[in-house]
Amino acid sequence: MSLETAAGTVADQIRRQEFVEVFAHHDADGIAAASILCQAMLRAGIRFRLRVRQEVRLSELGSAAAYLLCDLGAGMEDLPEDVMVVDHHLPLAERGLHVNPRLAGIDGDRELSAAGTAYIVAQELGDNRDLAGLVIPGIIGDGQQLAGKNLEIFNEGIANGII
Repeated sequence: MSLETAAGTVADQIRRQEFVEVFAHHDADGIAAASILCQAMLRAGIRFRLRVRQEVRLSELGSAAAYLLCDLGAGMEDLPEDVMVVDHHLPLAERGLHVNPRLAGIDGDRELSAAGTAYIVAQELGDNRDLAGLVIPGIIGDGQQLAGKNLEIFNEGIANGII
């Protein structure tokens, strides 16, 4: 599945929610990714709560809410199928609601951060091009390169006068 197709699938799932519990990894990339998606949800009229954590435990993911994990979740094998994951780390399982550059043949260590992945999902939620600048802290925080999709997003931000 292409990255854009996966992003569209997760964006559609987000759009169907009235409220989303968002968990972000407690580093620059995770916080940037969650910031991008929370801003996109705010614009779309979707309520959310953001929690920044080092990790998420399965016991925190009940069945009463929709969950979105930013820069977290790829390494968790037993996640419920309806949990949405936007990550760039090595996935232990391929899931339907998982947007990850590695699943699309893109280098998640160097060429697309979780923030960049979140930006692609945000674009599927609406015109969120002005959020391109928030991808930069994710790239820098994870020591990634301005190459591949990271560079595409950076160039888009410059072209649109955001960066």
